[in-house]
Amino acid sequence: MSAVKVNKRICSCNPRPTRVQTSPVQPNPAQPSPAQPSPVQLRPGKLNLAHLKSEEPGLAQPSTPQLSQTQPNQS
Repeated sequence: MSAVKVNKRICSCNPRPTRVQTSPVQPNPAQPSPAQPSPVQLRPGKLNLAHLKSEEPGLAQPSTPQLSQTQPNQS
């Protein structure tokens, strides 16, 4: 039983060094992938979603203090 566990550990350790070697190779193909989001951002639909997401938290912040002020006034 213990020998099997040791074997698993060795196997898990072996792929790690191999992944490290492939990781520097991945950034090269990763360069075109970041280029893809830039054209995707050009689409108005995605830009609108990004703006809405940024606006939602902004509007929620001012509205939150206003509600908190009205609540104590009512009480």
